[in-house]
Amino acid sequence: MRALWSCILLATSSVAMAQDAQIAVLGAPFDAAFNDDVRDYLSCTGLFGEVAVFDVGAELPTAEQIALYDAVLVYSDAPFADPVAFGDSLASFVQQGGGVVLAAGSFADGRAVEGRFITQGFMPVSTGTLTPVGGDRTLQPLEGYAWEIGPVEGHPILYGVNVFDGGAASSMVTGVTLASMSERVANWDNGEPAVVVLESPMVGEGRVAVVNVFPPSSSADADFWPAAGDGDQLFAQALLWTLDFAKPGTTTYNMSISQDLNCNGIDFYSEPDIEPGEDCDYDSNDLYWDFFRFECEYPTDTFDDDGDL
Repeated sequence: MRALWSCILLATSSVAMAQDAQIAVLGAPFDAAFNDDVRDYLSCTGLFGEVAVFDVGAELPTAEQIALYDAVLVYSDAPFADPVAFGDSLASFVQQGGGVVLAAGSFADGRAVEGRFITQGFMPVSTGTLTPVGGDRTLQPLEGYAWEIGPVEGHPILYGVNVFDGGAASSMVTGVTLASMSERVANWDNGEPAVVVLESPMVGEGRVAVVNVFPPSSSADADFWPAAGDGDQLFAQALLWTLDFAKPGTTTYNMSISQDLNCNGIDFYSEPDIEPGEDCDYDSNDLYWDFFRFECEYPTDTFDDDGDL
């Protein structure tokens, strides 16, 4: 049974600054519900003005249609309708300043983007094999890229990604190598690249990021990454990075072990007390940041300082 995402959009300053961004999900799934799931959770982040969906396994949007968006998320588990023409359109999009996030499948053998996107050097990694590795794999930021106490600023793509695993399937593209100008940000715990970025040396060209995670969540298939984690933030922050989005000066950084989980600029210890209901009576509004989506299923135990949850 497929769960549905529901949204509560908070009018924070960071949201307001990003909400004009127009995003397109360019997915080639075997199950159309996968595209719907990706669109829904990206919309629910409240970070984008529009999230559109195109089934690029059935029919490609034109280069002119793609150009209407600021950034695109590309993935596949079915072949693209025309991988060469699709790659040509994506290359033009990047040359015009558009941002591209490539997720698992889009650089897998037999499913990969082709055309000028490859020949002109916009692909950050080689192709590999789309593999359900299994084992609830986790991400490991490379040294210098994690957001830590201090504050230590990590890589923007990992901002807010505190709880994530790949689920029972943990599908990823294995056996990939990095292009010469690419930069690795995080690995899977089995050593496979998880997050890779590529910035063009050409002024005016867009950024490209690889998030080696199959985008649909457990809301679409129980074996995929848990919707109760931060996979939505991982993909949303990757899209924002490709847009060169700068976080506002009011962004909360990790000054101590506590964190601002709901991103409203108020630290955990400064949040007002709240008692939303008998079934889930926690002390802090931070612990209810996604209460209505997960109905108290969001894992809060690691943030429970007084051990009463």
